[in-house]
Amino acid sequence: MEVAASAKRQRPCNTTQARRLVGLRMRAMIMHKRLTITAAAVALALTLICFIVVDLYTSRTVLGAYKSAAIGMADVAKGYYLNWKRELEAETARFAAILEGADAEQLRNRAGLIEAPSDMRRLALVSEHGETIWLQGVATASGNDLCDSLMLEAALSGRCVSDPELAEGEVLMVSASPFSTADGQTWAVVVSSAFGNRYVDTLASIAHKDVLFMLDDKVAACSRKDLTEGDFALPASFLDSITHKLDADVTEIRHNGEACLVSAVPVLDFDEWSIKGYIGVSTAKASAGAHLDRARLWFWLGASVALALLAAGMWSAVCRIDKRLSDRGRAAAGASGEPALAQGNMRRKVLALLACSLLPSVFVTLWLSNVQVPKVVREINCETSAAVGAIVRTEASEDYELIARAADEGIVDGRSGAEEVDLDEILACLCKLSSSEVTVLRSDSAVIASTLSEGDRANIKMPSKLAHDLASEDVAAFRASVKGVPKETAAVALRRDSRLVGWLTMTRDCSACDNRVVGYKFGVLGILAGVVLACGVCFFTVANADRPSVLKRSFVGYGFVAPSLIHLVWWGLLPLVFALYLAFHSWSIVTPARPFVGLDNFREVFHDRIYWNAMKNTVIFLLHIPFGMALSLAIALALKRQVRGITVWRAVYYLPAVTSSVVTSIMWKWMYNPEFGLFNYLLGWIGLGPYPWLTRPGWAMLSLLIMTIWQNMGQDMLIFLSGLQSIPSEYYEAASLDGADGFRKFWHITLPLLRPTTFFILVTSVIGSFQVFTPVYVLTGGGPLRSTDVVVYRIYQTAWVDMRMGYASAQSWVLFAIILVFTMIQFKLMGKEVRYV
Repeated sequence: MEVAASAKRQRPCNTTQARRLVGLRMRAMIMHKRLTITAAAVALALTLICFIVVDLYTSRTVLGAYKSAAIGMADVAKGYYLNWKRELEAETARFAAILEGADAEQLRNRAGLIEAPSDMRRLALVSEHGETIWLQGVATASGNDLCDSLMLEAALSGRCVSDPELAEGEVLMVSASPFSTADGQTWAVVVSSAFGNRYVDTLASIAHKDVLFMLDDKVAACSRKDLTEGDFALPASFLDSITHKLDADVTEIRHNGEACLVSAVPVLDFDEWSIKGYIGVSTAKASAGAHLDRARLWFWLGASVALALLAAGMWSAVCRIDKRLSDRGRAAAGASGEPALAQGNMRRKVLALLACSLLPSVFVTLWLSNVQVPKVVREINCETSAAVGAIVRTEASEDYELIARAADEGIVDGRSGAEEVDLDEILACLCKLSSSEVTVLRSDSAVIASTLSEGDRANIKMPSKLAHDLASEDVAAFRASVKGVPKETAAVALRRDSRLVGWLTMTRDCSACDNRVVGYKFGVLGILAGVVLACGVCFFTVANADRPSVLKRSFVGYGFVAPSLIHLVWWGLLPLVFALYLAFHSWSIVTPARPFVGLDNFREVFHDRIYWNAMKNTVIFLLHIPFGMALSLAIALALKRQVRGITVWRAVYYLPAVTSSVVTSIMWKWMYNPEFGLFNYLLGWIGLGPYPWLTRPGWAMLSLLIMTIWQNMGQDMLIFLSGLQSIPSEYYEAASLDGADGFRKFWHITLPLLRPTTFFILVTSVIGSFQVFTPVYVLTGGGPLRSTDVVVYRIYQTAWVDMRMGYASAQSWVLFAIILVFTMIQFKLMGKEVRYV
């Protein structure tokens, strides 16, 4: 009865506890659901942010490529301007040749032989005394209204000069060329020709850009008339910048509510002393985005699908977790729920589902960064190349016929045809006109003439489809390879009697643009890696939402590890990946071109005798390891004894290990000196020497081995000493009772139990010896006769002396493979017998 009454009194209490327990579980379940939904929403938000950031980064990169192309177009416009000046100077010099040797009184009669072109505004003859004879145009008191006094003085001193001038609201090109009369007087032909409007209109029609010509800082001529009106002006800071650099640059301005990109380049006066004006190429900023619109459209369509798939995957995962939590919430208070194996399988399925849901987002981002953006950048560069080809084809029609005949008939001693036309001179003019390297090729791709160097022209490779493209078109833009370096190239078809006899190519460096694209790819990979890592954390949270203790331990643990992990990734993994990237490129810090060369660097390594001689010397250098280990073990056995002052002796023997390698190498270099070195001095006491420690091939390697044994002795000794002290003394006591002497104890107890220590020292010593550098660099510099040239020193020479970073990276990876093979062999032969207790 008392037991029953007690049970009745306890039942309300048990019911209350059960309700409280159910309430706690329900609140925990709600909290877990909220955590799951929050983690899923964060993953979706991070992915969306990734797409937005990549889109903005892509727009910025393409805009940068467009700006680079605009700068290239400004250089082409300057070349076109200089060609215009040269043509007028040549015409003026022809006038001067007609008047050469005439009497001062006959100048006007002789000048009647001059056939002035229709665009000529004024033509006058000016003497060194200021006398002026007007042949065409409005006569004034002097000829100084055509050109300034300095320009006229330069012409009268024997130079043919030209400069743009503003006269009566029109930009004219003024040229002056000297000639001598029969009585020894010096006169000058001064010509002014229409320039500004013709120049900008012609160039704009060819390049399909807005072109402007500025005198000082004012727009004097422009293909768009509205740019000469209103408050249009380039920023003073921008003009100062390109003036100081004397190079083209680009700026962004707004005019009439429209954003414009204006690339400008300064032009110098005839004396190349002061800035005469600027040439600008303007285009709407929206044109830069037009190249990317289609790619961005496809990107966001793919991104939308990827986000939908990720949302579906997250919803499915959340439903699975919710069902799991609901089942646990409805379970009895004492129920154990699903087995642990089933829970683990559920979590793995959830993680796999989430990972698969994230893959489309990764693929869409990589597709944009590695396929579409390089394609768009190539299209932008091809526009500039096509403009270069069109300019050359339009403005060099006479030279075109001569070059086509040279391609058809061949060249003798650098000259073409019966008229002995100098192709080199023609190509030099075309080089200045196009601001590019010019090459003439026959239809069989044989190089006839080029402004490239002999080595470059022998290694120029044109695409196989070039002949097909030029069969129906006059100009084609593509990429050619010069010594493995990709170049933006424009090709003009050379035809005679409707036959394709060859092509004229203009190659421009595109390294800066290529490097920008490479940096963009790495940037997108970094963004993508960060987002994938963050989403992985969210996925882990979703899969383990019902295990708060696991989440807490994981986040706290990885939080403490994060600083070291970040340091390892930043200073270890990323340089490793970058070195692998370099190994497949021709990379130099002194040239901007860094083309992809595939396996060429590795092929060169396997045919490099100097590298394999260094590898042979490195293998010989490994001979110090057994001698050094034996000496270190002997010293460790001696220092194991517990006697007075033993700590001091241990510190003395360990001192070389904590001393700078550079300091010890300099000290040993002094001791090895053949004239006043310590070794030869001591050997001289007993009648030996002097020995050429570092000056003969055989002695130099031996000297390095001796120094390395001494330098590594302290570290190996300390490790051996630690291993000896870890051997239980009971083994030696038992051996003594059995009558074993000291050698038997060493052979049967010490050596077998030191096997893990010996194996560790052997492996680390081999790896360290393959990476030896400091002693070689300080003592011998790889000499004499490369007898001490080791692999790491050879890699250093390749990278920082030859400036071939890509080839040095390939050498490093070959060294890594060899070290890996040596280490695997050691583990295969000795690792199985090593046991760590």
